[in-house]
Amino acid sequence: MTCGNAQSRSDFWLSHAGTSHRLSHHVRSPGVSTRFEALAFRAGLPPIRFHDLRHGAASLAKASGADSKYIAALLGHARSSFTDDVYVTLFPEVAKAAAEAAAAVVPRSGQAQ
Repeated sequence: MTCGNAQSRSDFWLSHAGTSHRLSHHVRSPGVSTRFEALAFRAGLPPIRFHDLRHGAASLAKASGADSKYIAALLGHARSSFTDDVYVTLFPEVAKAAAEAAAAVVPRSGQAQ
């Protein structure tokens, strides 16, 4: 499932399994978070807040190669630097792949340049 800001701050969409649904308003209710936490607990998940899903979605989008500006716009942030600093977590696998890619471009003795 993905979500995003289609036209304006009050026009959101959800996409799941190839279908899109437009939402006309934000869901702001303490009951949503409380219900989510109860469901997560019953499912045996570690403690997680509903808001933490935003952080996870940003991190997964970044790991998939999405541009920081796109992720910031998706979350409604004015600055991509804020999104990167506060919302995006670098997964160990992504860090390892980046280090290996950087090492691959370093010239080594005996290799043609």
